Amino acid sequence: MSRKPKTASTPVQQPLDPERAAAAAEFLAGQEITRADCGGCGAEVHGINGRYACPCGWVNHWSQGHRELPPMEPAD
Repeated sequence: MSRKPKTASTPVQQPLDPERAAAAAEFLAGQEITRADCGGCGAEVHGINGRYACPCGWVNHWSQGHRELPPMEPAD
């Protein structure tokens, strides 16, 4: 008895919500990819707005970023 090989299904694309797309574009426009040397192992790391994490486990403190973090959304 032979079986058909499994094939990957193509995900169905949902219609784009213009308001959500505009909000995402505005958010991404405010981001900057930055680089630094890891404080743990010295490797070159890349991050967003001066915030870094390295595979060795080192992470820089949140206050060392280049911009303020967004406010926390209230819990429901």
